[in-house]
Amino acid sequence: DANPFWWRSEVESLCFDLPMTAESDLTELAPPASQWWDVQKLSESDNFVAICKPAGMFVVTDQRGLWEESPTNFIHVTHRRFPMPSSNEPRQRGICHRLDSHTSGVQIFGKYWEGFKHFTAQNSAHKMQKEYIALVCGRVGGEHGPHNGLIDVPLKKWQDFNRREFGSVICTTDGLPAVTKYKVLRHIHVPAKGVLAFWGKDRWFSLVQMRILTGRTHQIRVHMGFIGHPLVGDIKYNAKLLEEDYAIVPRIFLHCLRMEFEDMDGSTFVASSDLASDLQVGLTRLLEMSDDVGPDATDAPGEVPVASLGFPGLAVLLKRCKPLQGLYDDAIGAASDEESLPVLPEVPRPIVQRCNHCKEIDISKCTAFRRGRRVSLSWCLETCEASRRSDAEAVSAQSSSGGGQAAAAWGRGALWVPSSLQTEASNQEEVDLSQDATAEDLRGWGTEGAEWAWAHDGVRQNGWLRMCSGGGVGSRGG
Repeated sequence: DANPFWWRSEVESLCFDLPMTAESDLTELAPPASQWWDVQKLSESDNFVAICKPAGMFVVTDQRGLWEESPTNFIHVTHRRFPMPSSNEPRQRGICHRLDSHTSGVQIFGKYWEGFKHFTAQNSAHKMQKEYIALVCGRVGGEHGPHNGLIDVPLKKWQDFNRREFGSVICTTDGLPAVTKYKVLRHIHVPAKGVLAFWGKDRWFSLVQMRILTGRTHQIRVHMGFIGHPLVGDIKYNAKLLEEDYAIVPRIFLHCLRMEFEDMDGSTFVASSDLASDLQVGLTRLLEMSDDVGPDATDAPGEVPVASLGFPGLAVLLKRCKPLQGLYDDAIGAASDEESLPVLPEVPRPIVQRCNHCKEIDISKCTAFRRGRRVSLSWCLETCEASRRSDAEAVSAQSSSGGGQAAAAWGRGALWVPSSLQTEASNQEEVDLSQDATAEDLRGWGTEGAEWAWAHDGVRQNGWLRMCSGGGVGSRGG
């Protein structure tokens, strides 16, 4: 409580010492996945039950969500399939945490209220090992690496009921601490040929394993977007590539693979889930379309033989991909010869910007850490120190005034911005709406007048726009 960012004094240790499950053990205890639309029991102890949640089921813990009898209500469906003592518990009905509706994977139920409190205490103490797998856009770390890193970017939950907008924005002032550690498992190159010719250019993808120390709303989705590699199929934080993504995946490619924590009797409770079957099919299809096609590939690029699609499991799919061969991937332990150490990678330059939410100036930074031959990246968002504020404000003004620039590759500019914050940003420059635009301002449209209606019921205008002098536009909303 005294220091919510306690890990910032231990960033290097987290980069190298925070354990992540070895690739060979990711699905070791997972039962085989044979469908993707129904719940599945993964493991059980005297105090907890682990269930695999399919994508499309909602986890809502208000009174309606706890008790609504609906085939899309994950809590209701689970208690019908697998009776447990917490079925009628009035506060949580055993559910210990929540996955997004379109995310699949491990969900933990406590059999008793005491189990729920034990889980919450473990989670609050950052003793929970929660690991996910995601397919993201781009070649994370490039060809040579580093292919692992730590992302420390505070997140503020955003809810706008009028616009029905829900998500998270980054903010150093009002955001809560959020940390994600990632490791790239594979790079996949897919040419824009055959049914994918409409892409217009080849694309790289990365299969990434992640461990989260905190569980903020949309944490993985925002964090990967922050470093310039948004999740494939993400309708909110990667909307510009959604049409291209839906040609290869059925939904957002995010799955909770594994959870591990201390049970109430001191033993280790492990819940492991193989990659959801719909994502296995998507990944199989992607591999068949990639440059590393298998022996059963057809002559027509982009067409995949039906026989090759199935549920082989994540371990088999990983064996079908070439392992990474970067400068730092097989470098374990300390180096005996300083001259043989690989050169530290070039990292992106810091980005100084003003927060859309709190209006304070912050800095997005990337730092490379070395331990022996091992190298890891740390991405973070920090408040601007008072001693550097004047320089930062100048940089911020320069970056905000440069119109017509390409979209940001990483940092704040690569993320989703709520509509109301977009409106505030666009209204920062005051425009006089008291004077109608002149015929000269309107040019060829001058004869039509300055006021336009897009909805009319024959008696009155339901919606209108008024062109104003100086380029302003007025409407019913202001």
